[in-house]
Amino acid sequence: MGDCVRIGAPVALSRVGACLGQVVFSSQVTRLGTTALAAHSLALTAEQAFYIPGYGMQAAAATLCGNALGAGDGKRLRDVARTSVLLAAGVMAVTGSILFLFPGFMMSIFTPDEEVIALGQNVLRIVAVSEPVFGASIILEGVFDGIGDTRTPLVISIATMWGVRILATYLCVNWLHLGLTAVWCCMVADNVARGALLFGADDYLLKPFRDQELTHAVARVCRKMESAPAANTPAVKKEPEATGYVRQAMDYIAGHYADENISIATIAEHLCVSEGHLSHVFKKQTGMTVTNNLTKTRIDAAMVLLQTG
Repeated sequence: MGDCVRIGAPVALSRVGACLGQVVFSSQVTRLGTTALAAHSLALTAEQAFYIPGYGMQAAAATLCGNALGAGDGKRLRDVARTSVLLAAGVMAVTGSILFLFPGFMMSIFTPDEEVIALGQNVLRIVAVSEPVFGASIILEGVFDGIGDTRTPLVISIATMWGVRILATYLCVNWLHLGLTAVWCCMVADNVARGALLFGADDYLLKPFRDQELTHAVARVCRKMESAPAANTPAVKKEPEATGYVRQAMDYIAGHYADENISIATIAEHLCVSEGHLSHVFKKQTGMTVTNNLTKTRIDAAMVLLQTG
């Protein structure tokens, strides 16, 4: 029951946040007049036909990534995620190209009004350019959902919807007095920002603040330890409850903590798992982040070295 709430609640909140955001977004468009509102509504309807395939692939990606994770096959998980993202981006590039080339025809299906068609085809061409990025972000949301990390898409979705789309649209409409084209540029900015954050989201939201000066200072002591006699080199303690990827990560840290280049990225690559998943599982089992564990290991080792002279 706890896992259902932990995984399901962020998904529900994400949907609620997105729906409320769309309501507020449309309310800003109404300020531009009936022609703009008509073009906006019909253009959204026309665009749906071109990004719906992405949501179908999202369901497949979530299922396949979840299966790979359950099987403990990190390589398969990464391959499935990468292939799904590339496939979705490719498909959406094709559909986006069609939308870019024939926006007037798509609008004419819904209305004969020339003014609405002209305004609608302009905004459809704008959004068509971002379709590949939008498709990739749809898949990445599915990948995060599939591995059980539903908080990351929630935070990114809320941040970009309200911090980029809604805020920018409000400024464009009420302060700069721009038209529907600017509003749809704000929507594209939301899509691009969401895709960029999801691409870089592995460990982005979960890793702690790094004290660079402390890290470098301890690293210098650790390098000194490498040249010390083996008897003076302390064994690194491991948490007894750590299992699976977490135990392997702690073993890797224990053997490589003196390396200045070690990071969650190198640890995750060594284990063939995603950084985001490793961060989430590591913190759940040990109560600390990977970076905190690495820093603690270095400090403990440095203290022993200082005590032994």
